[in-house]
Amino acid sequence: MRHLSLLLFCLTFAFAQEPPKVGMVSGRVVHGMTGEPVRKATVTLTLQRTTLQGTTGTDGAFVIAQVPAGEYRLTAVRTGFLRGTYPY
Repeated sequence: MRHLSLLLFCLTFAFAQEPPKVGMVSGRVVHGMTGEPVRKATVTLTLQRTTLQGTTGTDGAFVIAQVPAGEYRLTAVRTGFLRGTYPY
């Protein structure tokens, strides 16, 4: 009986669900006509009830970490610029 318990314990771990896969999204926000970086823009990833945000640095770059797998809508907003929204 002792060996059977150990076997069931091992099988439970072998068939346990995988943890959710996460990654990161990074990029640059630039002016559409001049190519200049857009500083301090708010970048938002949206999927149903999940919203993750980041802010661009002086070079227009952003990184959003711990992003669960899925298809998101990416939006970049900065005062004085048109809103940019893209499927991601």
